[in-house]
Amino acid sequence: MYHSYWRNLILIVFPMAMVVACSSGEQDQTADLSTGTNSLEGSWELSKYINHPEGGVEWESYGPEIMYQKHITPTHFTWFKYNKETDILEGAGGGTYKFNGLVYTENIHFYHPAGTSLLGQAIPFDANFENGLWFHTGYSKELEFDPEVGELIIVDTTKIEEQWLKMGGVSNTEEMVKTWNLVGHKFSPSDSTYAEYPDFVKYIKLLTPTHFTWIKYNNEEEGGEVLGLGSGRYESADSYYKEFIDVIHPSGSNMINTKITFEKALSDNQWLHLGYILRVKSTRGEIQVLDSALIDEIWQ
Repeated sequence: MYHSYWRNLILIVFPMAMVVACSSGEQDQTADLSTGTNSLEGSWELSKYINHPEGGVEWESYGPEIMYQKHITPTHFTWFKYNKETDILEGAGGGTYKFNGLVYTENIHFYHPAGTSLLGQAIPFDANFENGLWFHTGYSKELEFDPEVGELIIVDTTKIEEQWLKMGGVSNTEEMVKTWNLVGHKFSPSDSTYAEYPDFVKYIKLLTPTHFTWIKYNNEEEGGEVLGLGSGRYESADSYYKEFIDVIHPSGSNMINTKITFEKALSDNQWLHLGYILRVKSTRGEIQVLDSALIDEIWQ
């Protein structure tokens, strides 16, 4: 997929004609949303937090070098903490969720860094809305396996207390706002069929009205490791889809603050997403084209 071509390269993107194809895929239906002003759907940035693990009692804010966002579609959520100065993804997580208007519960399917006991947990938070802010309070649990009882037990809890502010931006059409699953891709224009990812790898893309976030992660029972992540703003029209890149993991992509344009077609609940990335190298001000990478994908 396209993120694997980005390390240590400067890239230029050219769109290509779309190819229409069909495939089948699953659809998640685990969310229970409220409506109106208290709807959680959309893109949020962390405004303030209380650092309870370090004994904090006052509201704090991160500096301008930290991008801390949460993106919520009708069925899924993801959050990430990214350091713009070091180009390092310091944390990320996501999965499905439920919201009944008062309690927001996150079901953790993937997490970065790897090795956390949060995977598979359902973490409830009190959700309150005041002056345009979402107040988000709950407890995460640290679990360890107890051989005497043969099950995981709670060994510690951490209070999470945060204020989130909904982000603005260009609002795109509702038909794009959902969680998309990658169901097929081609490696070469000569490929006659679309290949599928193995079952142990999950590749999803969350589109809110203003932002996109894609995540590739290990989908095995005790996996959940984030293998890749990208996020930013997007623009969608009848025939094209553009991504404005804010975050890429792994780091070193040279794609931050760049734009990628794809040709687009929607058919039978499938999104066909096609373009070419040219890999180029800049040496003493001269641009040298190395090769190109095809991006021909079906999302559902």
